[in-house]
Amino acid sequence: MPKQRELDAEICEVIFGWTECFEVPPDADGENSGKILAPDPQYKKDWILPPKGKVGRAYFCPDYATNFYDVLRLAKHVGLTTAAKDLPNSTEGIAALCLTFFKENLNNPI
Repeated sequence: MPKQRELDAEICEVIFGWTECFEVPPDADGENSGKILAPDPQYKKDWILPPKGKVGRAYFCPDYATNFYDVLRLAKHVGLTTAAKDLPNSTEGIAALCLTFFKENLNNPI
């Protein structure tokens, strides 16, 4: 899994409490088994797996590390109030900063 999707998965687990709710069986080529993160077991319960291709554990996760809109919603959610001039210059950097900020403030709610 690309490192950006690993970051998205960690954000969903740590900040939003997502768990590995879906078991992915091997695809038509006998590959691609594992688990997918979701907010709850009923999330997209009628979803059908693609017959072939990689379905990583961050499949349902928003694209915080690569999508500007998603990372701005994340920053607002965690209460990140850093001035724009002090933010990292990439969505991946901002997503990582949000995760760090959340972990550091977990015991000190905003």
